[in-house]
Amino acid sequence: MLHNPFNSWLAITLVTGMALTLADMAHAADEAARVVGVRGSVIAYSAGQDSRILAHDSAIYDGDKIVTAKGAGVGLLSGEHYLGLDESTTAVLGLTDVGAPDLTVQTGRARLLASGEGAAARLGTETLLAANAGSDTDVFAFAEKAGLVSMICSNEGAVGAARGNQALTPGQGNCAVAKRGEPLYLAGAAHPPLDLLADSGDFDIAGDPGLRIGGPLPPVALGILSDPVFASSVDPLVGDPRNPCDSPAACQMGVLTTVRSLPPPAPAPPINPARPGAPPL
Repeated sequence: MLHNPFNSWLAITLVTGMALTLADMAHAADEAARVVGVRGSVIAYSAGQDSRILAHDSAIYDGDKIVTAKGAGVGLLSGEHYLGLDESTTAVLGLTDVGAPDLTVQTGRARLLASGEGAAARLGTETLLAANAGSDTDVFAFAEKAGLVSMICSNEGAVGAARGNQALTPGQGNCAVAKRGEPLYLAGAAHPPLDLLADSGDFDIAGDPGLRIGGPLPPVALGILSDPVFASSVDPLVGDPRNPCDSPAACQMGVLTTVRSLPPPAPAPPINPARPGAPPL
């Protein structure tokens, strides 16, 4: 039987095409989020692949590391959850066993916002975890000389945060703080919640919601406005952006002392004393 090179080429093409299709389907099945807003330079890394510059509607896959440059930020939709990463932030996005987002911030700041539907998301750092991230929660991770400092702060309701066998439940406007060599403690939040970054223009909000079954919610379902804004500061506290409190005692009492550096007052004009025998001034 004569060998037909065309048949060999066709077989190779079909096999290659099927392999690529299966790879694409597997990657799509691992999709964890979509970019709904981006500002500045934001890069994603998938294991074993080249880095990707993120743009609006870019896909984020389970296990991706996301890095935002200084002055940058990104907003993501993951099912029923919104995830916002501030500038100078590095985070890894995964999925829980039930498909909810699982965000670990290695450095920087992030916010997780839930619509009230679906499974609970996980949010934390390498040393502090909120297994149920609640409806509106901020997380910080930043380095000090003694090691990593982690904060989980509730913007709405209360959220449970744990490190090993230690646990705290900060209420609205408070943070659980984890520092190396110290027990967990509570501190009042002296920072505004991270602003949202999202653009609902590409979502058919007025259309049939049944067409989006299984896909992420449109941003407006989470109360996100169509005009994107995004804070570009990872400073968690006023006055000392890299220290969660001015003193541990103040933090343990839930009191946060804020000191602002003010310029010294202008010196008063000199007053010359009266000279003996001179007329009074």
